[in-house]
Amino acid sequence: MDGDIQFKPVSAPVARRSLPRGVRPDQDAQLMVAHVGAVSSAEMPVFVDLDVMRDMVAHAYSNKKVELGGVMLGQSFTDDDGKPFVVISDCLRAQHYQATRGSFKFTHQTWSAIGRQLSRRRPELRIVGWYHTHPGWTVFLSPMDLFICENFFSSPEDVALVIDPCNDTAGWFQWQKSAGQGRATMQPSAGFHLFAHQLRRDELNYFRKLYDKEPVMNDDPRYIPTSTVGHASPTILVGGQRTWFDATIVFLLLIPVILLSAIAWQHLGSGVRSADSAQAVAAQNLTGENQVLREMMQTMVAAEGGKDALIQEFTDLSHRHQMLQANLAGQLARVDALNVARGEAEAVVAELQASKLADSGTIAGLSDQVRRLRDSNEWLSKNGSVGVSSDTTRGRVWTLLVGAIGGVGGVFLGMFFYKPIRTEQRGLKLETEPVATEDNSREALV
Repeated sequence: MDGDIQFKPVSAPVARRSLPRGVRPDQDAQLMVAHVGAVSSAEMPVFVDLDVMRDMVAHAYSNKKVELGGVMLGQSFTDDDGKPFVVISDCLRAQHYQATRGSFKFTHQTWSAIGRQLSRRRPELRIVGWYHTHPGWTVFLSPMDLFICENFFSSPEDVALVIDPCNDTAGWFQWQKSAGQGRATMQPSAGFHLFAHQLRRDELNYFRKLYDKEPVMNDDPRYIPTSTVGHASPTILVGGQRTWFDATIVFLLLIPVILLSAIAWQHLGSGVRSADSAQAVAAQNLTGENQVLREMMQTMVAAEGGKDALIQEFTDLSHRHQMLQANLAGQLARVDALNVARGEAEAVVAELQASKLADSGTIAGLSDQVRRLRDSNEWLSKNGSVGVSSDTTRGRVWTLLVGAIGGVGGVFLGMFFYKPIRTEQRGLKLETEPVATEDNSREALV
């Protein structure tokens, strides 16, 4: 059982608003208040008019085969201490609804009727909650009921009433915060307050007792089923002599025997005639029923504006039906296109994921190389100066050695090549010296 009561959205989840100051019914001298259940001071007080409560209960017990429901009207106030309370002073039954044993749906016609009725009430009245029945399902709020409360009756002062007419139980629910909860949730209420005019004190106490014990609601004369009650047996006054009394008793005993004999004789005598006329009576009844149905149909047709108006309305409805079918076909085509696009998008996403995995591998490799380079740089920053100095010194030593070896080798090579050159130079000098001497001699002779 889902209890899927569907409401037209009336408000979004809202925070507690600023409420006007008001007088609690239990502080009004003209009113009489009675507590039903274990009323808790930690909960928001809920004051319900006696006639409103009786009407909601009567509505619940009017049909135990399907779920019923409606809305509650009233006002929310704050008392002298600044604490909120709600007063329920009227209710509206849902009409033109769609209901089963486990569901109750408000239609657009229902809300239109509620709106018209609400417009004729006092302007300060507003919808302060809703009620519905759970015939045989016990008292609780289903997930759909909680969804309705959170989305359509989310004001902190809104309340809900669930009535199970089959089990003679009922329960109130209101927004409350439990320990550790960040926000309020719709939770069962321990009790509520009935109020009526002080002149109806006895009546108020009577119904308080009915609502406050088990079974709580099956004695209300407004919804108790009507039953056939037999006539009381005649009372015989005993007086006079015993003979007349005995004669009267005998006579009374003989009357049923005589009546039964007459009925049996009449039944035997008219049995064949009754059998023959049964078909005629049935045909006559059927003809009467058909006539009544025909008159009802004619009345309905006349109320709707006549045959032409009905034909036009049927044509319009058929046209709207065709348009809705075409719109549905278009929507289905869009859904198919979206499914195709979704498949393509999923393929692209798969490719991107594969590319991402490949890129992740490359990035991981590069990250490993960067890590190695970072480790190498850190090692060089710690040990690099000593290593460079040692290498430089070693290089200088080898350079000096190589230079020394090269120098020594150059000296020996120079000496090796220098000696023949000096010899040749000396030979040339010996050969030229005589010439010079001869010249000199000549010069001397001259």
